[in-house]
Amino acid sequence: MVSEDISRNFDKNKFRPLERYRVEGNVVVIEMALQEPSDIYDDKDPSPLRMRDFKKEVEKYITDCIREIPHAKKLRVEFYFYEFSNEAMEKELLKKSYHDFFAFEIKIKRFELREKIKRGIKSLLIGSTFLFFCILISHLIKDHNDSIFKSFFLEGLNVLGWVSLWNPVQVFLYEIWPIVKERKIMERALHVDVAFKNVEHIPDNRKYI
Repeated sequence: MVSEDISRNFDKNKFRPLERYRVEGNVVVIEMALQEPSDIYDDKDPSPLRMRDFKKEVEKYITDCIREIPHAKKLRVEFYFYEFSNEAMEKELLKKSYHDFFAFEIKIKRFELREKIKRGIKSLLIGSTFLFFCILISHLIKDHNDSIFKSFFLEGLNVLGWVSLWNPVQVFLYEIWPIVKERKIMERALHVDVAFKNVEHIPDNRKYI
């Protein structure tokens, strides 16, 4: 009976992702509760704590939330800790590490994009050169009285030349755009307001965290 009610309500209502978040005016708040500040960081990273990478699940939670929130909305990320000194200096260090992490991730995405474009250009030059020689050879040896086997070979040569351009087509039409999208999400994550609080400051209507 319950499942039928849920199904019926889901059919009647459109998917509204903002219902999952606390909204204050035009600001959508992304909230995350952790035991202590060190839980933000990747334990496998040997760097000093404030210079470490974020845990993948922390990064993914933030970026997944940003991905589903409309661009017209402003964002704020709030971390709540059960064990937190709540000192101003610690908050500033955490805020700096947050922005440093996403700034570095943006640099990585930019590097990936440049390398992908370089590979696409290189493969385009190679493929175009190969295609040119395939067509040239085909024209040089083609004759109106060619046998079926020679025609089969020449057609195959032309097809092979065009197929050699598939890699640059794949790079420029399909592979670079996911990187561009991820970079934009990282840039949005970088420029949000971020706050770090003790769990006792969770709003009353969000106590289920």
